[in-house]
Amino acid sequence: MSTILGLNFFHANAAAAIFVDGKLVAAAEEERFNRVKFSAGIPLCAIGFCLKQAGLEFKDIDVITYPRATNTRIVNNDQIHFQDRIYKINSLYDRYRINLKLINFKETLAEHFGIPVESLVFKLREQDHHLSHILSGYFYSPFDEALIVSCDAFGDFVSMKTGVGRGNKIEILNQVQFPHSVGLFYTMVTQFLGFSGYGDESKVMGLSTFGYPEYTDRLRTIISAENGTIKLNLKYFNPEHGVGTSWAESTPDISRLYNDNLTRLMGPQRQPDEEISSRHQNIATSVQHLTEEILFSVIDDLCARHKIPNLVLTGGLAYNSLLNARIPDETPIDRIYVPPSPGNSGLCIGSGLALLGDEASRVEMNHAFWGPEYPSEHLEQLLDSSGAVHQKLDDPVAKAVELLTSGKALGWFQGRMEFGPRSLGSRCILVNPITPDPRRIKRRHNLKPLGISILEDKASAYFHGVQHSPFMSFMGRLRGRHRREFENVILNNFCRYQTVGPENPLLQQVLLQFQEATGLPFLINTSLNVEGEPVMDSPELLLKHFDTMHLDAAILNNILLVRETRN
Repeated sequence: MSTILGLNFFHANAAAAIFVDGKLVAAAEEERFNRVKFSAGIPLCAIGFCLKQAGLEFKDIDVITYPRATNTRIVNNDQIHFQDRIYKINSLYDRYRINLKLINFKETLAEHFGIPVESLVFKLREQDHHLSHILSGYFYSPFDEALIVSCDAFGDFVSMKTGVGRGNKIEILNQVQFPHSVGLFYTMVTQFLGFSGYGDESKVMGLSTFGYPEYTDRLRTIISAENGTIKLNLKYFNPEHGVGTSWAESTPDISRLYNDNLTRLMGPQRQPDEEISSRHQNIATSVQHLTEEILFSVIDDLCARHKIPNLVLTGGLAYNSLLNARIPDETPIDRIYVPPSPGNSGLCIGSGLALLGDEASRVEMNHAFWGPEYPSEHLEQLLDSSGAVHQKLDDPVAKAVELLTSGKALGWFQGRMEFGPRSLGSRCILVNPITPDPRRIKRRHNLKPLGISILEDKASAYFHGVQHSPFMSFMGRLRGRHRREFENVILNNFCRYQTVGPENPLLQQVLLQFQEATGLPFLINTSLNVEGEPVMDSPELLLKHFDTMHLDAAILNNILLVRETRN
């Protein structure tokens, strides 16, 4: 038996995945367990879960892989950091400290898990960051042949890598080296618009649906693209501090990227508590427009050279569901696959695949349920001990539909937890789309769009250019005649959607019965969490935060918990 533990550690979205004889068995993000959003340390809890799920111990692990070339380009290409003056010395020091922690990695595991360090006989193998992104997408895509684009801020000092996949083989075509990065460009403008939190780019994407791209030409002075290459004008980036990253501790952080040259170009930056104006909307629309234009030019060039209509898009930029949905309209691409976790957490899977090579099982990933699950017996014991009044259901789907049709906000806790940031039918909150003010549930930011889950064979009746979207990867443009049904979830006529078919049988049954009762083949689906916190893994957290999330009821496997009957 061959056993590989793939990790993403010392980087945002720490995660673990385990492969047995080339097959993925389990995967989970550390934030779900330690409750630190975007946790960036060693995923000790996720490692423990993966071993337990696979029924293995550390002595059974042959190799641990991770997506980090420890000495990549620090010496040979030092001009990237010092001549361009965009990468902080502190970040290099942070990387050095991480390398020191790697030396003591086995000791850290031994201490945490209470085992002798001598029993840890696995080998550590580093893998290329963007190749890990590429493999986590292409190897589980439905395509025998596809163009591949991996794009993020940077990883191993590369911000984009392109390739072609044929069968089990991948040919790497081109790469863009740091500091030149479309991801950094988007993050810089995100910060300029007053959104400084890690992951706040999604707010700018949402804001972009309300504006007009009047600042696109100004932004062209910062970034340009030609013949598949991308170049930043570094005069707009902070010359004193550069790009500072801190991944070694639990909370990820990126320093301010821009300097006063950007304010001279664009006007005053928005303060975090400042009201959003039409100018801010137009800046957001412009950065979204230019980012799309650049990526579309890269895809156009690949299509012209290779005549392949399929695309695998991965890396952090693939979370931009608005960009993803526009690719078929603006390029020769017909079909797109985005993995359930295209960002950093998915690297734990990709690094394992990189080591496996031809031994990896290449099958389409049509679900993302790789996390923990809880048997009903455990749930009953928990609810009994908590004093919560609960009821065992013969038909949880029928009860769910009854609650949803009456306008109740329903916590839906079923089976194995999703891997990746989206709620896909396991740890989610379901709401009738015609319920007034659904954002009250989690006090969700009005620029972070609520998603929907829709029966796959009905999606094209509601959206233009529908793609197969089991992981909620696309923000579709709504057909005008259905605007009323979507008024609680759309951002200026756009809505992020998950298509649901037989690969997601329980959620499909809920949607089918809800359609029969109401005529609507979709539900609002948002993640089961308190706003700003990670998705909930455990039933204990659901019970603790039931009222905080303003739920009316929750169904955990086949057990009903409702607000009126709770002590």
